[in-house]
Amino acid sequence: MEYLVKEVLKKEKKSTTRIILSGFIAIIILNILITLTNNLGKIQNVVCIMLLVVFGIIIFFIVERVFSTYIYLLGEDTIGFAKAFGKKESIIIKVNIDSIKFIKKIEELEPNPEVYNTYYFIYRDALEDCYFCEYTKNKKLYRFVFNPSERLVRILERKINRGR
Repeated sequence: MEYLVKEVLKKEKKSTTRIILSGFIAIIILNILITLTNNLGKIQNVVCIMLLVVFGIIIFFIVERVFSTYIYLLGEDTIGFAKAFGKKESIIIKVNIDSIKFIKKIEELEPNPEVYNTYYFIYRDALEDCYFCEYTKNKKLYRFVFNPSERLVRILERKINRGR
């Protein structure tokens, strides 16, 4: 599909020193945990392997979170949200613009028990420059929270209002 607007959400840069220091601390903690298993006897090897697997999974999720970026894709009649990790982009959701009820600033967000799920396409807490949209799919109400540029907001507002 051809997209009219493709916007990559920028992240705050993490300092290299902090990343390296965190890596060393993780290795030290893993080493201490493996050393503590010396007194376990026969099950020592199983526990060590389990520790390595659990640590590997945790490290994978941390690395993915640090190095991935969100991409907002606005097409003629859809808006999509993708996650990029390296050169690989995977679309998380696509929403038809006709199904979007509104776009509002995050300050106007109120709890609604009818909302089935809320998707967050931001890196931090929702700040004043974030927006949210409500849309319906399969007779269920959904929301997504994102941090678009002013240009993307203007285009999306025009498209939503055009469909009314």
